[in-house]
This record gives sequence, C-alpha cells and structure tokens, in this order.
Amino acid sequence: MLRKRGDENPVRTGVPVTLRGAVRAGVLGLIIAGGGMLGGCESELTDAQYVARAKELAQKGDLRASAIELKNALRSNPNNAEARWLLGNLYLSVGDGVNAEKELRRAIELKVSPVAVALPLAKALFQQEAYRKLIDTMPIVDGISRAERTEWLVLRGRALLSLGEADKARAEIAKAVSEDPGAAQTLLGQGLLAFLSGDLRAAKEWTAKAVAKDPGLAEAWTLNGDVLFVENAQDEAIKAYTKAIESRRLNLLDYVKRAQAYLELNRLDEAKADIDHVLKLSPRSPDARFLQGALAYRQDRLEEAQGALEEVIRARPDYAMAQMYLGMTLLRRDARQQAEVYLSQAAARLPNVFEPAFALATLYVGNGDFAKAEARLQPFAAQRANDPHFLALRGDVYLRQNKVGPAVQDLGKVATLQPQSARAHQMYGLALIAAGKRDEGLQELERAVALDPKLRTADVAMISTHLRAKEYDKALEAAQRWRQREPGDAAALNAIGRIQYLRGEQQAAREAFTQASQEAPDDLFATRSLAMLDVQGGDIEAARKRVEAFIAREPDNLRALLDMAGLEASSGRVDAAADWLRKAMAAHPQAPQPRAMLATYLVERGQAEQAIALLKDPAAGNHDNDPAFLQSLAEAQLAAGQAANAAVVLERVQSLRPDSARVAYLLARAYAASGDRERARASLQRALKIEPGNVLASAALSRMFAVDGKTAEALAVLDEAQRVHPESNELQAQRGALEASFGDPKAAVATLTKVFESTPTPALAIQLARAHLRAGAMPQGIKVLEDWVAQHPGDTPVYRELSEFYVAANREADAAAMLKRVIDGGNDSPLLLNNLAWLLRKSDPKQGLAYAQRAADQAPNVPVVMDTYGVLLLDNGEVERAVKVLGEVVRLSPGSVSSRLNYARALARQGEKARAESVLKAARPSGPQADAQRAEIEKLRQEIARP
Repeated sequence: MLRKRGDENPVRTGVPVTLRGAVRAGVLGLIIAGGGMLGGCESELTDAQYVARAKELAQKGDLRASAIELKNALRSNPNNAEARWLLGNLYLSVGDGVNAEKELRRAIELKVSPVAVALPLAKALFQQEAYRKLIDTMPIVDGISRAERTEWLVLRGRALLSLGEADKARAEIAKAVSEDPGAAQTLLGQGLLAFLSGDLRAAKEWTAKAVAKDPGLAEAWTLNGDVLFVENAQDEAIKAYTKAIESRRLNLLDYVKRAQAYLELNRLDEAKADIDHVLKLSPRSPDARFLQGALAYRQDRLEEAQGALEEVIRARPDYAMAQMYLGMTLLRRDARQQAEVYLSQAAARLPNVFEPAFALATLYVGNGDFAKAEARLQPFAAQRANDPHFLALRGDVYLRQNKVGPAVQDLGKVATLQPQSARAHQMYGLALIAAGKRDEGLQELERAVALDPKLRTADVAMISTHLRAKEYDKALEAAQRWRQREPGDAAALNAIGRIQYLRGEQQAAREAFTQASQEAPDDLFATRSLAMLDVQGGDIEAARKRVEAFIAREPDNLRALLDMAGLEASSGRVDAAADWLRKAMAAHPQAPQPRAMLATYLVERGQAEQAIALLKDPAAGNHDNDPAFLQSLAEAQLAAGQAANAAVVLERVQSLRPDSARVAYLLARAYAASGDRERARASLQRALKIEPGNVLASAALSRMFAVDGKTAEALAVLDEAQRVHPESNELQAQRGALEASFGDPKAAVATLTKVFESTPTPALAIQLARAHLRAGAMPQGIKVLEDWVAQHPGDTPVYRELSEFYVAANREADAAAMLKRVIDGGNDSPLLLNNLAWLLRKSDPKQGLAYAQRAADQAPNVPVVMDTYGVLLLDNGEVERAVKVLGEVVRLSPGSVSSRLNYARALARQGEKARAESVLKAARPSGPQADAQRAEIEKLRQEIARP
C-alpha cells in the first residue's frame, strides 16, 4: 500500500529511505564483493576492455559481475568517464541514490555530456528523497528526448506530491500529458494523482494502461498493488507486487508490501518468507522490524508485537503502518487510551486504509461512543459494501443508537453473506425484534441456535424477548429447550430459575438456582440469585454466608466482592462494606467500581479529600472516558469544596452523557458553588428539559428562586415537579423549607417532621432542626440533631450542624467538647477539625491552630478549611504564613467576600496596605448578606487608612 508523507513517501515507488543504507551494505556488497580478486586475475585488461565487458554483462542481467568490471575499470583508470556514468546508473537500478549521485557528479567533472547525466541525476535525488533540492536545483535541460522530458516532468510531479504541493504536482503531470499523453510514465503520474485524491477506480484504470504500455514499469505494478490493497483485494495485490518484484528484483519495498498483503490474508508462511528476505538484506531497518511486529500480532504474540512495534516508532515516529499495528495490539491488550492515540495517528496518515478506522470504531463502541464509531466507519461504506465484518460492526452501532432501519439492512446483509454464521443470524434477529418484527426476529434466533447449539446468547435473547412481552410460559419453554439441548449448561437452569421467580414461584426458583450452583460452583449468578432470595426472606445472614463461601473459592471475584459490600451496607454495616470494597480494590486496582463506591463511602463520612485522592491515585489507571467514575470524582470534589475542579470534570461527563439530568443537576451545583448563578440556573433548566419534574433539579431551582426572594416562582417549580412525583419526600421537604423561610415556620416543622419520619436522612435532620430554629424552638432543633448523631455516630455533616446550634445557643464549651470527643474517637474529618479550630480561636488560639493545621494537611484545596487555618495563623502572630495561605484561599475561591476580607487584614498586618486595598476593591458583595459585607469592607478600609 502506498504511504502518505511522513511514512514511506506517498509517491515514491522505489526503495524506501530506511532501506537505502541496508541496500548499500547488503545488496551492493554482494554485487561488488570480490572485485579486487578478479582484477588481480586479469590485470592485463585495459579500462576500456573492462567497460566493454561490463556492458555485455549488464545486457545479460548479471549486475553483480557488471559492477565488478566497472570497479576494475576505475581501479585501472579513475578518470574513465564512461565507467563513472555506467556505475552511477547501476547504483540507480538498485535504489542507491547517494552513490548514484556521487558517481554521476564525477562523470560531469570528467566532461560527460550534461544531457546524458541530467535525468539520472534527478532520479538519484528523488531516491534520496531530496525533493526540494530536485525541484529547486534541477531544471529540465534542453536536448533530451521527448520520452526523457516526459519522464522528468512526471518525476517532478511525484516530488511535488511528496512535498504536499498537489496543485503544482498536477501542473507538472499535465505538462507530461501534453508532451506525450500515451507514455507509460505519464499514465503512471495520472494514476498517482487519482490514488492520492481517493479515486481508486481511476487509479486502477491508469495503472492498467501504464503496464499495458510498459509491462516492465515496476512503479506502475507497485501502485496497482497499492490500489488493490486499499480495496481489500489482497490476492490481486499480491500478484501486482510480484510483478513489481520481477521487474526490479533488488527493490525491497515490494517485498515489504507483499508481506503486508500476505499478513492481511493470514497467509503467515508466505509472509514470513518475504519477511526473511527483507531481514537477510536489511536486518536493522525499521521496515524489517515492523514486519516482525506485524507477524507477531497475527500470531497472537502480543507482548512481542508491542515491543517490536514500539521499537520501530522510536526509530521512525511517523511510521503509519507501525502506528496502526501498535494501536491494534494495544487495543487487544486493553490499553485503550494508548491504542486510541496510535490508531488516530495512523488513520490521519492513512485515510484510505480501513483497518485503523475499523479498530477505532471498535474502540469507540467499547467506550459507548456510538456516534464517533459510526463517523469512523461511514467513509468506507462504498468500499466495504460487501464486507461482513464492516457491515456487522456498523449494524451493531446502528442498533445501539436505535437506528433500527439501517441496522436491519446491514445485519440482514451479513446473514446473507454468511449464511452459516450463528452470530450473524443472532444479530439480525435482534435487529428485527428492535424493529418490531418479533416473529421474524425469533426465527432468526432459532436459526442461530440450530447453527451453534452452544451459542447461549441467542437463547438468552429469545428468553428476554418473551419476558419483555410478559410471555412467561413461552420464555420457560425456550429455557427448557435450552436445558434439554445442553444438559450440562448451568446457565439454562439459571434462566429457568429467573423465569420461575418472575412467575412468583419462589420455591421452584430456589430449587433451580440451587441445582445450578451445585452443577457449577463457580457460577456467581446462581449464588447471587439465592442470596437475593435469602434477603427477600429476611435472612441477610444466610445471604452473607452464601456469598462469603463463594469468595472463599474465588477470593478475587470482583462481582462477588462488590455484592458482599452491598449486603453489608444494606444491613447497616457500612464500615464492613468499606472493608470489602478495599479488598475488591486491592484485587482489582484499576477497576472503577470499587474505587467509586469506596469514594462515596468516604464522602458520606466527611472525608472528601481522601475520596479524591483515592480516585486520582495513578494505580487506578485512566478512566477519562468512564462517565460514572468521573461523576464520582466530581461529587467528591463538590463535597470537598472544589467547585471549580468539579465543574471541569462534570463538563467532560456532560460531553459523554449529554442527556443525563443528574449530570446537569450536579453541574448546576458546581456552578452555584463557584458563584456563577446564571450558569447554575441554566444548567438546572437543562436538567428539567431533559427530565421534566426531576426531583433534585426542581428542588434546587426552587431554592434559587427562594434565595432571590421569588417565592411564587419557587412554589411554581415545586407544583410542577409534584405533579410528576406526588409522593416525593424531597419535594415535600423543599416545600417545608419554603414555608419555614416565607410562610408559617410551625407549618414547616409539621411538614418536615412528616417527611423525616417517613424517610430519615441526615439532610432532612438538618432541615428539620433549622425549621425548629426558625419557629423559635431551638431546643427541639438541638434534640433532633442530638438524637441523630446518637444513632449515627459517623455522620460528620450533622455533627457540624449540631456544633453550630450549640454556638447559637451560647453553648460553645459544649460544642468544643462534643467535637473533641468525636475527633478523639477516630472521626478526624477535616470539616470537624475546622469547626473545632474556629471554636478555640479565642479561648485557646494555640490549640486551635494545631487543629487547623491538621485540617489543612488533609484538605489543602478546600477554601473554608484553609481560610480558618490562615486566620488562626494570623491570630497566633504568624503573619507571613497567614498572608501566603489566605492568598491561596482567594485564588481557590475568588468570589468569596469573607476570604478577601481575611486576606486584606493579613496584608494590612504585614504593612502592605496598597495590596490590601486592591484585594478589597475586587470584592463583589451579593445575595442577602451583600449590605453587611459592604459595611464590613468599608470598616476595614477605614482601619487600613489609619496611620
């Protein structure tokens, strides 16, 4: 296949540059070796006689002997101009442009006619890829023949194509057409232009005319092979490359290309023969190493293939075929991000080549990005119209995007092209069912099972189709037929058990699952199903023992470890659940699920910074395309007060999940926490457009209206949401909060109490306590919070709220004592440490600083924590450190007025009054506290202005 610029030259059909040195050292070494011995044997010959013999031998095709005679002639007479000219042309014939140029320039010095040397010298520069030098320093000379002038014009066109100057190249080849439209070289040039413009049909026609005109024109045979290679006609491509080899046997490029065609056909022995030939003559060239890597890939020796191909790319970073094979190798080794990089590079350099595009589409399907997969495949639709692999992948992509019409068309054609393929009939059946042609689809699934009785996915698809229609009897019949056909397949028993469970026959289901687990002890589905039945029967301990027994047999089974964590969490043993998640993470450090679940646990315990560190640990691997993992990271960042970072991550998640209302809601939270209320409002509205009445988005938008004093709008949002979700406790709680703020606080208490009793959560406990406070019943609010932490001693947010209630009740000593007790008990949440530090600010600033330091060590990027730390440093007289810390807080939270006030105080204490004034000038008070903030800013300005 012809390469684009940056790989093998796109218009050079001679020996690749990487082989030139090897050719000189290898092929020419064989040609001229022994010259001294022959010279010694026949020293009586003159240089003219040696030249005559060289011509005679060259006519017979014996280039090795001819080269020896020419070397003997030059040994006898270094100034023999004809010998120089002949030897230069011989070097050209074997692709050694460097030595060809050297001998031809010596011939010019020895007064050989410039007309005789000009075209060979231009060819020598072309072989060296000195295209710019050829164009700029080698004008076409007068006095050459029409055929030579035509060939020179085509050579210039090919050089300009190599330089990326396509328009100028077309102009040169157009001149060649005017000079001699029927010349083989002209026809070759037109074929090259057609090939590089993607017109394969025209390229094939031009090359056919070229070889008909000159059957020995190797470059035309090579181009013909390249066209056929791209068209996936590998057998015909091999024939063309073989013709090129017969026309110029010493050119290794054609062996390289023929080996690639053999590899595409999986004719590995023939490929290896060509590879061995290249290795013999050019053992150190990147081309040879590439072929070894490609062969290793085809032989499933992936580690060896990766090593060889990486070695090639280190030597030649722009070797497109090596990039393609390395990308495919990495994809098979599940290094998806690296695979995408190399495959994208290869696809850019080889836009007409199907393999990198197909591999990228496969990768995108695995990532769930079906639109990108479709875009990669579509340019090859005409070229691959009858390729079952192309059609199967595109049909699958269509089906996953619910484009059922095109999916049926593609997958139906695959079933026609591969009538004995069970997989093809299965996929076609699924497409027909998706298109509403249930009976036809089920028939195709039956055909699939008949062709391959062990194709359990077809059985599962049939059963699922019946279950979706609630045709439990038909589903059971299909499962029983599967069991009769494959009596040793426990999956059939699992299917029977599932159907019986859905029919309400729990005892029969239990018996089926029990038999499946006995027949296949390593079948987790049966164990999980039995555990589910245990839990539903109220026997969580039995479920736990069942899953633990499975884990004892398979201690690293990820799904079982996660199930065990879920069981522990459902029974309220959250710390035990976390331990199981840690075991899962240790066994599968790059699996996203246990890390994300453990991060959620840490966030709920107020340890958001640890959650972020867990998710960002390099050992976790790369999950930049995993929206669920990224969403967990963003939620941890929100909990840690890193709103700006969370917004960046959530914008990436939204690009992967544009139709997710949950993501839009979270992004609104991030924008709001960053002070960007307009974008927050727009993101909430987007969430509600995606999912009208979404509970979280509706509650959040209602709160925004409430903060702005727009009570009517706030209630309207709730009314609309409650029409969709009339039983939502979250919406009812928000209505209670509105009542507390703008209506009857006692009614709010009643509303929230009812919701809290129905669905007790820490957030509702806090809301209910605040409602009591607004109703003038602070003791009742404190009791709600005290009762909650008594039952949930690890609930950090409620402890924080309770400490603030104690402070509001002038019980600062109680607040500090409680926080010390909780922290000493092992809950060293940075937010609790932060609150305790602030409480001790006046009574014991030194101890307060110690707690603030501990909080800052754990949460160095949380503005509220670092702000407290900076203020405590200032209180303890460490002004310089305070300035540094508080300056970083302003950078992290530029919209925070209180942070700017603290920073300005520290700067003023350090004597930098101008900087302090500048910091205050940038403050932008807003919201309900705006007037109080402006007053505080003005007061600090007056203090700074005092001498």
